[in-house]
Order: sequence, then structure tokens, then C-alpha cells
Amino acid sequence: MLSFALPANRPDLAILRTNSLRRNGTTLVAALRQPLWFLAFLLSALLLGAAPVQAHQMKSAISKVLFNPRTGNLEVMHRFYLHDAEHAVKHLLHKKADLLNDAASRQQFAEYVAQHFALRVILAAPTIKAQAMPPTVKPLQFRLLGAELDGRFIWVYQETPLPVQLPLQQELQLEVQHTSLMELWPSQVNAVNVEGAGLHDGAGKVRTVKLTKQQPTQRLTLYAGKSASPVKS
Repeated sequence: MLSFALPANRPDLAILRTNSLRRNGTTLVAALRQPLWFLAFLLSALLLGAAPVQAHQMKSAISKVLFNPRTGNLEVMHRFYLHDAEHAVKHLLHKKADLLNDAASRQQFAEYVAQHFALRVILAAPTIKAQAMPPTVKPLQFRLLGAELDGRFIWVYQETPLPVQLPLQQELQLEVQHTSLMELWPSQVNAVNVEGAGLHDGAGKVRTVKLTKQQPTQRLTLYAGKSASPVKS
């Protein structure tokens, strides 16, 4: 299991600023009477202090899809910021949800993520008498392994047996869908990295898709297929 330690509580910035202004008998009113360079310096410090907070406003999650021939499984690992997930579960689950201290809440969050993530294998059908046939679409059924805390992140794990060997002459695509937290934050970006997808080509390559509310589903071509004469019936 990954180790977990509570991050140190950050002192309130307003209290810090007040205390620093009161040192040596200096009050906020006195500070306002200082030369303009001091006020400019103070404003710059405040803006720099707010930068990390503003940067964190961009909501995002990262998932890793690993084709693992050693275990014979397709393994999925989703990583969310714990701060975002804690805020989300109180809206999506219930107000008393507590990811830090309640295993049941973590399990509920894991189930929520599993319901909003999907992979589909799409196998192009052969052409028969110059007529293109519809592709074969196979949704993958995952087993939910659970959730785990890791510092400022929470991970959710899933797995399923690797897809069976498929004909080399046909195009193979993977359709990726991940909509977790998008109903709460329309700007949420869920990046998905597909690794080791060497069913037929490029073992070890990493393919990445970035999913948004406007485009929650994308396809990756894992194998382009081989040139072949149309199959005759």
C-alpha cells in the first residue's frame, strides 16, 4: 500500500499578513501611510502568494491504462487531487462524505469513478464484395479494486483481462471515455495515458487523450491493419 501523511495545515494568509504588520508596533493603518514603493512591494507579494491558488483552479485528473502482458490484465489507475475529490464527494455523494477518515466514502468515490469511465475495443470489419461492414464494438468490463490515499492524491484502481488476440489484417481502435467530475466542473480535463498497447504494434508506446465536457470520448488507433484484398463471400 502507498504511504499517506496528512499535509501540514497552511496558516491563514490573512492572519500572517496582520501579524507581520503589527510587529514593532506597526499597524495596518500605519502601513498604509508608508511610501508607494512599500505598497507596491506588498501588492506584489500578495499576487505571488495567490498564484498557486489560481493555478489550482484548473480542475484535472490523470488516468493510466496499462496493457500488462506479465499479469495478463489491462490495468487502470485514476489519480485525482484529494482536495478536489473531497470537495466533489460532498456535492456528488452526501455532505458527510469524508475521504480522509472514512473507507466507505473512498469506496463510494471509487464506484462513482468506475461508473464514469469506459473503454471499448473497436475492430474494423472486413470489406465483403466492395461493401464496408459495420465495425465490431466490444465494451470492456472492469473489476473495481478500490481506492487509496497517497499524500495529496487519491487513486482509484480497476482491471480486466487483456482482450483476446485479434486478426492482424483488421484495424484496431480503443475508444476512451472518462467524464468524472465534469457535471460538477465543466472545465474539468481528464487526461488518459495508454501504455504498452502493443497488441500488434508499438509495445511500450504511450498514447494520450485529453477528455473534456465538450469531447468526453476519443478514439486511439492501436493497429492500423494490413493492406489486403477484399474478402469475398
